[in-house]
Amino acid sequence: MPGTGVVTTKKAGLWTDSRYWTQAERQMDCNWELQKIVWTDSIGEWLLQEIPAGENIGLDPFLFSIDLWNSYARVLQGSSRILVPIEDNLVDLVWGTQRPLSPTSEIYLLPETFTGSTWQEKVSGIRRQMEQHSRSPTAVLLSALEETAWLFNLRGDDISYNPVFYSYALLTTSDISLFVDRSRLSAEALQSLSAQCPGPLCVQVKEYDQVRARVQTYAQGDVRVWIGTEYTTYGLYRVIPQDKLVESSYSPVMTTKAVKNAKEQTLLRAAHVRDAVAVIQYLLWLEKNVPKGSVDEFSGARYVDKLRRSPGNSHSRPYGTLTRPPSWTESVSGAHAPHEPLVTREGVALCWSGSTQRSPTTGTNRAASPGMGSVPLGRALAPSTTGTSPPLTAHGTRNLSASRAGDRTAPGVGPR
Repeated sequence: MPGTGVVTTKKAGLWTDSRYWTQAERQMDCNWELQKIVWTDSIGEWLLQEIPAGENIGLDPFLFSIDLWNSYARVLQGSSRILVPIEDNLVDLVWGTQRPLSPTSEIYLLPETFTGSTWQEKVSGIRRQMEQHSRSPTAVLLSALEETAWLFNLRGDDISYNPVFYSYALLTTSDISLFVDRSRLSAEALQSLSAQCPGPLCVQVKEYDQVRARVQTYAQGDVRVWIGTEYTTYGLYRVIPQDKLVESSYSPVMTTKAVKNAKEQTLLRAAHVRDAVAVIQYLLWLEKNVPKGSVDEFSGARYVDKLRRSPGNSHSRPYGTLTRPPSWTESVSGAHAPHEPLVTREGVALCWSGSTQRSPTTGTNRAASPGMGSVPLGRALAPSTTGTSPPLTAHGTRNLSASRAGDRTAPGVGPR
């Protein structure tokens, strides 16, 4: 469950969006309060109410991006309440030996069939942008998980529903460092990363927890480090002197990744065609099976996921598939019985789903009424009686790095 947890000496609050309210209410005990206002300022305003003036508020700087840290600081500015970085994460100390083990699954090389460019071409393109920048940065620091996955054409499954892996990267004008658990890299991935060693296109694989020391050492020289404030962890930001920072909202890797070349556009179209076939098959299945009264939300979700699995292409889902019965109130609150019939011929069924393929990820929302076809939910209007809006927007663009904290309760971008 993604969200933000805040614990004071007297209270504990959890902020998460409406998709997880029912789960949170069922899993939290009476020590926790569920906050149903999800924007960042609401957390700061809650802190102003609950924390006396003159008190400190501790955050793990490796779980929050620069922008997120600064957004809290702005709300608290002038209130005599100070944000204090705490690098010994208190949740970790309480968790102790019961904390789940770190991921051990393989990190693999994406076949060239599914990439728009080789990683060497991508690195060369980023270096050209460094040369053209007015401040001539000597390095780019990458914190977002999708940045390293895209740049090196590598994939993993450290975060549920996302093909990414815990990592950082430091790309300079002359060398490349990838901070990751080396033992998890496939033989093919290691061979690709070291194929041009020694040289400027040689990737030096270093252990994940060495990133801070490496960045701190590098920043002592005559250098300028380009960072994206939306994703770079505040913890790494603190070890780089201010006069050596080149800041922008997004790193050049993130902005380059957003512009698809001709091959990537072709892969996008093909992915959506494959996904459309699965969705159409699912709608036909509904037409056939709804009259039998045997379709509930679980069987519907399982079936559409099964249809999307394609050998050698579909990797996983981009989020948990949701299929819901007719009532929007039930859709939002999750108050319906676990095996309530999904839909009758007079009702409407919501299907919120997608697939993470080796080529692009897809996200599709459809409302279907057997005998009447389906409609894109982006054109639908929720009934005013629900009290809140149903989830209408497909996840076409996603902030993967927000899940770097993994199974912690903070929403930031990286454990140490």
